[in-house]
Amino acid sequence: MEIDIPISSSENLHGDLHIPQGAKGIVLFAHGSGSSRHSPRNRFVAGVLNTGGLATLLIDLLTAEEEQNLADNVRAILDGETMGFVKIHLKQGTDQILGATIMARHAGEMISEISVAMTAQKGLAAIAEAIHPFPAQAEILRSAAEAGLKAITKTVKPSKKSAA
Repeated sequence: MEIDIPISSSENLHGDLHIPQGAKGIVLFAHGSGSSRHSPRNRFVAGVLNTGGLATLLIDLLTAEEEQNLADNVRAILDGETMGFVKIHLKQGTDQILGATIMARHAGEMISEISVAMTAQKGLAAIAEAIHPFPAQAEILRSAAEAGLKAITKTVKPSKKSAA
């Protein structure tokens, strides 16, 4: 059965819960990126565990707005390096950057851009508006920034530090 787990007043994490009759325990499959609860491999393993009398919960830990998957990045596709993701962490309700989680072969390049923005006290809007080279894996930062800005409610204005 598909379930939603509320993480805020407006966001849910989605998961698939299967509890066989007489289940003796539960196995949690927690997915951040590169794989998901829809993966045929993960569903197969969950099915085997269900047959063995274990409940399973397959859950995606990132919302659609949070996950910017490298599988959609032109440079990553050209290089055959599509495993990875970018998640920019913001102060709640603002575009103030608190940090980032970046899993990619060229993460260092992207971390540098996040570090410069944080040091200069620039918000997410500054990254979204910056010109990024194409094709480059760092272009995913623009996509992540745009997605993050969409997730911020319309009533919250970007920080004054973003407008440069």
